[in-house]
Amino acid sequence: MYNRYMGGLATTRNCEAIVRPLISQDEISRGLISGVTQWNKFGYRDQTAAASGEQTLWALNSNFVIMKTAETFTITYNNTTDGLGTTGATQLTFYYLDANEKLAIGVHTLGNTGSDVTSFTGLGINGCVCSATGSNEVNANNITITNTTSGNDQAIIPAGNGTTQQLIFFAPDNATPVVKYLRLRANKLSGSNPKVTFKSYVWNRGVESTFEIFRDVLDTQSGTLIDIEDPCNFPLSSRDVLYFVMDTDQNNTVASGRFSLNLYDIL
Repeated sequence: MYNRYMGGLATTRNCEAIVRPLISQDEISRGLISGVTQWNKFGYRDQTAAASGEQTLWALNSNFVIMKTAETFTITYNNTTDGLGTTGATQLTFYYLDANEKLAIGVHTLGNTGSDVTSFTGLGINGCVCSATGSNEVNANNITITNTTSGNDQAIIPAGNGTTQQLIFFAPDNATPVVKYLRLRANKLSGSNPKVTFKSYVWNRGVESTFEIFRDVLDTQSGTLIDIEDPCNFPLSSRDVLYFVMDTDQNNTVASGRFSLNLYDIL
């Protein structure tokens, strides 16, 4: 082996074996630790109004409504640019909470009508990606996903993004999430400096109750970023639905965020 201190090759007699230190989060990222997976969620909202109160941090001009019963999902898209035979998105892969409150993966091939219904039912969408595309290599227009019966927005893949943009996570009934990192940002497209109140809630399926678990106010005249890596982390519970909202005193405030969590199997 090469010994960088001696400037040449070394035999086993004059150097010790190098032991690579383990970085636990890297081992989780590489799938080398059983019983735990990591999730990274990110999203933004740029259609905001001061009179609208709390607004969900996702790329939709609506607010998140939690699914209480499992439904199929309706996918709405521009069939001239996305869907069968187009240059845009042709297939979507869903990472969702199924009817039994387990994490599941579902694949849907887009048709050519502009509105499809999935063959599977679920209780929420943790992520959806364009897993196959035409020559454009990404979705050309917005792809929105609603729950079929109730008709509420559940996810969006904005034009050109290829993946959902929303600060929402659905925990299954057999694992507990621990949020490791949180980042929130706000600013205004032009003009004044808004004050933005960020909040995070969880709604738990077991007790069917909502809890506020985080709040902070960002005065963009003095700063635009909240960046938290808590030494105790943010422990949550199985069956929790975690989501973030913002409230602003100025129209057209742009807010964005990211959080990272580990999901630990319940033994």
